[in-house]
Amino acid sequence: MVSSQALLWVPYFIAVLMLESCSYVVHAQQSEYLLVPILMGCLAAIMSMYLLREDCTSPGGYAASISRVSGSIFFEGYVFMFVSLVTVAVYILGRINFIQDHKIRQLADTRPRKVGRLLRSGTMAVKAIKGRLMDRCCVSDDVARKRCDTVLRYAIILVCITAVVPDRADNCDLDPNAGSCNNRNMRTMHFIGIGGGVSITLFAALARAVLTTMEFNADGSCSLTMKELYTTDKGKWRARYALGMALLSALAALGFLVAFIIVLADPEEAADMHLCILYDSRAACRGELVPERWYNLTVAELGAWPCEWDDAALVTESPCVNPKCEDGDVLHDNQLRIVCEFHLLLFWIVTLLCTVMLMEDAEVWTPIAQGANNWDKPRGDGDGAGRGPRHENSGKVAPENPHPDD
Repeated sequence: MVSSQALLWVPYFIAVLMLESCSYVVHAQQSEYLLVPILMGCLAAIMSMYLLREDCTSPGGYAASISRVSGSIFFEGYVFMFVSLVTVAVYILGRINFIQDHKIRQLADTRPRKVGRLLRSGTMAVKAIKGRLMDRCCVSDDVARKRCDTVLRYAIILVCITAVVPDRADNCDLDPNAGSCNNRNMRTMHFIGIGGGVSITLFAALARAVLTTMEFNADGSCSLTMKELYTTDKGKWRARYALGMALLSALAALGFLVAFIIVLADPEEAADMHLCILYDSRAACRGELVPERWYNLTVAELGAWPCEWDDAALVTESPCVNPKCEDGDVLHDNQLRIVCEFHLLLFWIVTLLCTVMLMEDAEVWTPIAQGANNWDKPRGDGDGAGRGPRHENSGKVAPENPHPDD
């Protein structure tokens, strides 16, 4: 049987190693990418201490997802998840906007100074981008890139919005007269949004990474040779490494998504009134404070009230538990499902960050090193990192290269 602790920490350190190695190889601003290991490391530590306990005081005996635990047991978890996901999303969206803004300011004939000139300047920028990139990229490459960027934006927002939709436990399954259950509708929205948003984002990110390195050959075909973008093996290695890390992390994220939704589907989760570890009195634990009809529905469904009070419980443990939570490996399977959801989000973030690193290196820092405003006036043999020969620069380069010695 796979240990939940091992499944939590081994992939976590692999993901951190992939992210940090990618930022090192691509010469990214590594301090910015420490945010993800810190945020996700804190969440992993909390899960390790509270969710993955090997007894029925663990929330894993009653819930099978981070959202259910956060929405019904540890309510502070939703605040943490919201802050973490939104912070990462804002950073990624900001980098995508930075890349597009750089391309517009580099290749447009004039910069928009007034609101009334924004549309005209944007149109001129698009024409300039298409014209300047025709020599080294596929004809439809720039249009496809923009479409991928648009898909990435909306899919990331979809994941963030639906990930924080409350997934609260309810008693609907116990009562045949309950009718429509709003909590169930919210739960469906939650999982469809996360599954769909993550899947769309991963495919869009991989497509964007491929388009970033795609070039136009003399015979009219497209390839990933990167002969024009990177003139040395070192530069090509850097781009291929980032592309490889993005691909591997995307495959890992899809694997955990399949495990979470298909392999570990139909988990056994406790009803709202059967969340035993939330009860702090003997009467509540024994079901004496719930309506009689609720108690009878429980007995009819389960045969007996599931919660039991333990007078010998330690002060660090819940005195009220369901001692049968480990029957049929319910506790272990629920914990594995929670860990799979965690790694789904972790490798999803790593995929996006590796893709953004590749985009910045290929579309921002490399053109800056080459002198992006003058492609036809080469000067020198390159920057020593495979970014091609430097060109005459008119001085209208947008951001300063943070790696001038690269």
